[in-house]
Amino acid sequence: MSVSNPMSPKQFATIAAIALCMATFALYWPGLGGGFMLDDFPNIVDNAALQINRLAWADWLAAMFSSPASDLQRPLAMLSFAINTYFTGMDPVAMKLTSIGVHAVNGVLVFLLVSRLLTLGAPTTSAPRRRWASLFIALAWTFHPIQLTAVLYVVQRMESLCHTFVFLGLLLYLAGRTRQIAGRPGWGRVLTGLVVCAAIGTLSKESAALLPLYAFLIEACVLRFATAHERTRHRLWAVYGFVLILPAIAGGTWLLLHSLAPGAYSGRDFTMFERLLTEGRVLVDYLRWTLFPSLRAFGLYHDDFVISRGWLAPATTLASWLFLVALAIVAVLVRRRRPLTSLGIAWFLAAHALTASFLPLELVYEHRNYFAALGVLLAMGDLLLLAPSHAPAQRIGALLATAALLFYAAG
Repeated sequence: MSVSNPMSPKQFATIAAIALCMATFALYWPGLGGGFMLDDFPNIVDNAALQINRLAWADWLAAMFSSPASDLQRPLAMLSFAINTYFTGMDPVAMKLTSIGVHAVNGVLVFLLVSRLLTLGAPTTSAPRRRWASLFIALAWTFHPIQLTAVLYVVQRMESLCHTFVFLGLLLYLAGRTRQIAGRPGWGRVLTGLVVCAAIGTLSKESAALLPLYAFLIEACVLRFATAHERTRHRLWAVYGFVLILPAIAGGTWLLLHSLAPGAYSGRDFTMFERLLTEGRVLVDYLRWTLFPSLRAFGLYHDDFVISRGWLAPATTLASWLFLVALAIVAVLVRRRRPLTSLGIAWFLAAHALTASFLPLELVYEHRNYFAALGVLLAMGDLLLLAPSHAPAQRIGALLATAALLFYAAG
């Protein structure tokens, strides 16, 4: 009796990508109703520069540099809105469909990225288990209700589009580093991922500037700066000095000086110190919302979030910060035994390095977890689907992962 050949990795990836895209559109389709809201109006609806009806270079340039949301004006994201208005006018349905398409593409990139990470971080685990774990993480990330505002709140395409280049950059980086570990040339891919993709991503939103930090954490947790030649390792450290350490010092100093300037917090009902205290509780809530999402907790308004006025006001402030410190220590301690779990924790914390800092921003927004949620789900997938070594534990892990995926999709 003939036995059919098992599905090849390429076939699995192709089918998974197609299914993921179709499922993403099906899941978010009910959200096409409704119109524009809040920041959609100054950036899109009331932005006369986006009312483009001719192919004139000056008009398109004006549209690209017309966002009031940032000093950098996010020209790539604004270009995507201009393309929408040129072809379909000020139609929120068309704009939301475009945003769902961006999210679907990102879901495929996440699947490919996680597949590479699992191959490198869990090489002794069987290939079928890694493939299914990769698919679980990608589906859970794509379907998770914490992504709703990044997908269906039109202006937040800035967030999702910038992460298209973050995911693509990390994929290119891993491709280059894999070649270097094997003793082959890979600097072109490494530098394109670290520098070019990060630069293009920041043209949509500044969140993409964290790409080199995410790549560095891959090195710290998974790759550990392994190379076939010692000279390549030295050059890799030098590259991080130029793309991560120096920009962090220069950019951090510049941002801190602006945040300390008189009037920087004049429009807020909290001080810089109170913001930093409060963000500890915010991050713990983000983690809870990612693991156990509740639609009642989500929304565009979080003005009722209690501000921390001191370490014990409220009492959960100190407890939250102690928990985050403990979480970071866990990431360090499990780095060798469970590198993917360590990376997931590190990615979650790193993703909030800007928005949970001293910057005078609003305290809480779900879309700030667009990348951070991937860290949480990477750790979850590792612990549920890759860590168990015995069949009964593997079945329990698979059941819990399936239940979590259904719970996220139903949310």
